Amino acid sequence: MNETKTAASLAPAGASLERKIRLGRWALATERIWPRLWLPLAVAGLFLLACLAGLWPILDHTWHVVVLCGFGLAAVGSLIPLARSAWPSRAEGLQRLEAHSGLPHRPASSYEDRLAPEDTAKTTLSLWTAHRQRLARLIDGMRPKAPMPRTEPSDPFALRALMLLALAALMLVTGDAFADRLASAFRFGPMLSMTPTRLDAWVTPPTYTGRQPFLIADGAKPASDDKPLDHPIEVPEGSQLLVRAAGPAHTNYSVTRLLSGTATGDSVDEQPKADVNSPVSEFRLTLNSPSTVRVNDGGVVRQAWNFQVIADLPPTITLTEPPKQGARGALLLDYRVTDDYGVAAAEAHIDLADTTQSKPLKLPDGSEIGPLGETVQMPLKLPKSASAKDIKGRTSIDLAGHPWAGLK
Repeated sequence: MNETKTAASLAPAGASLERKIRLGRWALATERIWPRLWLPLAVAGLFLLACLAGLWPILDHTWHVVVLCGFGLAAVGSLIPLARSAWPSRAEGLQRLEAHSGLPHRPASSYEDRLAPEDTAKTTLSLWTAHRQRLARLIDGMRPKAPMPRTEPSDPFALRALMLLALAALMLVTGDAFADRLASAFRFGPMLSMTPTRLDAWVTPPTYTGRQPFLIADGAKPASDDKPLDHPIEVPEGSQLLVRAAGPAHTNYSVTRLLSGTATGDSVDEQPKADVNSPVSEFRLTLNSPSTVRVNDGGVVRQAWNFQVIADLPPTITLTEPPKQGARGALLLDYRVTDDYGVAAAEAHIDLADTTQSKPLKLPDGSEIGPLGETVQMPLKLPKSASAKDIKGRTSIDLAGHPWAGLK
């Protein structure tokens, strides 16, 4: 009966000891793995540094593959010491627990001891029980120590701190380009410019049309957002097309024009309008007929537009009634003026029917006015109208004092 009570009282101490041994084993495993885990972490850190620093775009295809394979082999090799790490045994966990407990005479190991079967005397059992109870009290006071991994032997110069600082700085600099810099390690091909060439293009209609310039290519948007060839762009006749390429590869750009109804097209070979050292090339075209304009980046068509030119019709002016005489003998003209972009001004031109009647006019001071056969130009009034494209007006012209008065 007493032995049963003693075993029940010691059971919590045994369970507590097992729990502390497990914690000791985990702490010991952490201390073993961390110095070996730092090596693959260092390889990963160097790979990130290479990506964020923009190493891959400046390497040609061969060196790109060689360096990337080198990182792969280094990563695999760095995992070998980690794979060889053995999990700590129970005895090693018990030994670590006692080594950091600060208690003498290894109470946990002593608690593991067992009484020999032949020692069954009552006095011996009592002493053994008292001994184990004392050890149980000591074990209850033992506290497993937290892991203390050390990387100084493998990194005596603390280069890990310098690498972490460089990674943090590059991550701040790259910002939103972080994912793209990482993906560049696995993009193989010819060297690409870190800064792509920006293409802008706009059309400026003639001033008299009253229309504002408008963009047809915005370098801030993908080219797919601009109008493709199957969406013709209507522009007034005489509009100016300006194409501007800005970036390191701007000298590769050229512009060609294919006139509607022709097979070969009118090639426009314009050199950059900027200085040789300027990162901008400009090309200008006057659109007077339907045509297709292509922007070429080397041998690749970067952008193309189909222009439909709206013909500029000449303005017209007609008399709505025959000229007649006003109340005071003035000449009355009723007329209609039209223009597809709006009427700005109008005037009447009067000529002599018989030019032989033209002769200089002498003034009292001896000077002359002439020749009298010059055309008379009189401005016409343009009243305000709802549409400046079609105006009806009337103007009264007093020609009684003119030298041609009375002539046909």
